[in-house]
Amino acid sequence: MSERNPISEGESVRASDFFYRVMNAWWKGTLAEERDALLVHPGSAPFFRCAEGYAYGWWLRDLIQNASPLMAGFTISWQEVSN
Repeated sequence: MSERNPISEGESVRASDFFYRVMNAWWKGTLAEERDALLVHPGSAPFFRCAEGYAYGWWLRDLIQNASPLMAGFTISWQEVSN
């Protein structure tokens, strides 16, 4: 993404940390609780600037904005069903 929307090496490190923290909160089911802190994270602006025009950008923004406390502890399991 950064080839089209370049960011500095320092911004890249902060953007990577931001992405990791968002995904970690999502998997833990705490994204709704951590939303405000994540949106002011120093990597938020460089991530979204770098991701502008890419699916990652709109997907992550949507994930953060629509995070619900009802999803806390939510897991998806798969079970094969025989006919």
